Amino acid sequence: MRAATITETRAKSILNKCPLDFSDWTLNPYAGCAFGCTYCYVPPLKAKLGVELPGPWGSYVDVKTNAVELLRRDMRRVAPTDRIAIGTATDPYQPVERTHRITRSLLEQLCFYENPVNIVTRSPLVIRDIDVLAKLENVSVGMSIPTADEAARRALEPNATAIPGRLEAVRRLRDAGILVSIYWMPILPGITDTRRGIRQCLEAFQPLGVRVVAGAMRDFEYFRRPYLAAHSELVRIQGIDSTQLYGREIGEEMQRVARELEVNLVIAPSLFEGSTRRVPARRKAWNQNDRRQRLVV
Repeated sequence: MRAATITETRAKSILNKCPLDFSDWTLNPYAGCAFGCTYCYVPPLKAKLGVELPGPWGSYVDVKTNAVELLRRDMRRVAPTDRIAIGTATDPYQPVERTHRITRSLLEQLCFYENPVNIVTRSPLVIRDIDVLAKLENVSVGMSIPTADEAARRALEPNATAIPGRLEAVRRLRDAGILVSIYWMPILPGITDTRRGIRQCLEAFQPLGVRVVAGAMRDFEYFRRPYLAAHSELVRIQGIDSTQLYGREIGEEMQRVARELEVNLVIAPSLFEGSTRRVPARRKAWNQNDRRQRLVV
């Protein structure tokens, strides 16, 4: 794992209104993320908003040392029923959390409120805070596991925790009575939009017996250049998976395998709309020929 530059800073605010419907407020203990996953949506989103990052994604982390102080202040404008999402633009349990414990301190402060809290992470470090999570009135954890293929994980998110550790963290949270889901997202073009990738993931998730939420990036073109470079290298090593699916095939195959394995799977509508990748011309031509052959038969 490469080392990110850690800087302590005093932020101006800690809670921001969430523009999407999954939450009312976002809370990010850090700026930047040492995991630096190649497909992360944060860098292109910041670029779209005209925000210049201080360095390549994954190379820096700013620690918001006054986070708890700001949370006490900002909670005055938060309604008791408002939902708070932690970790929408950074991982709240990335390595720096081991020493700075900003996320834990924020959770301890949130114990004084009844607001629903949802934490998104890809780090097993979250199990360290089971004692605090158990005190929260209404808390849930989403463990991000976009693939069950360790080779793909090493290529696309080499600085993140190995998949077995994340699966074990889900089990530990579940056994502790914490509401936990697996966030199977984004669906990775050429990796988890294939028959093999779909089955591999659902077979890995099935023994845990928790809800699995599957979602996709808006368009294949939305994936960043670093992802495309890492994916090309993975293809060079492993070859192309000929079972890749397109359009409605992706969501339908997920549904079919989930029913077979009895997995509680929630699928984003976009996975029935072909939002992960366009069908290549050669595949379209093959489909047309295939239809003509069936008609002849």
